Amino acid sequence: MNKIVFSTIEQLALEQIPKGIATLLADDEPDRFDELLEYTEKWVSGEVKGDKLTVLHVEKGSVVGIVRFWCTPHVNDKWYLEGLQVHEAKRNSGIATKISELGMEALKKEGIKEIFVNISDKNLSSIRVHEKCGFTRLAQTAVNSFGTLMKAYGNYKALL
Repeated sequence: MNKIVFSTIEQLALEQIPKGIATLLADDEPDRFDELLEYTEKWVSGEVKGDKLTVLHVEKGSVVGIVRFWCTPHVNDKWYLEGLQVHEAKRNSGIATKISELGMEALKKEGIKEIFVNISDKNLSSIRVHEKCGFTRLAQTAVNSFGTLMKAYGNYKALL
């Protein structure tokens, strides 16, 4: 599975999606745009191994919210909420919760029973969003979706 779902009526053409995603991801780090675009192109094309579900929130032709779910081969094929980002001007408007719940519901329909996420202990707003979506903390440390141990990150799980 390598699906892209839109949470809005407005959508983007397939060839516009990588640039739209990379633009949002590079919002805080514009010097990383090219690197993020390259990775996003691999993600969208399926070159990044493992099943994936991407949910996009588009407004006025721009991606303003994204959540990426990944069944990563690096961590025993567990499903991870691999990334969640909302444009700074659109934060606290419910977009993060909306796209996360939409993605989780889509995975549930595919028969997925649980998903995991790793969140920095300092990112309190992200912890709140994920807890609102049903995630509970499992551990003080986490192994990221590439199999690397991360300290100061909590590991969370949600049952679907």
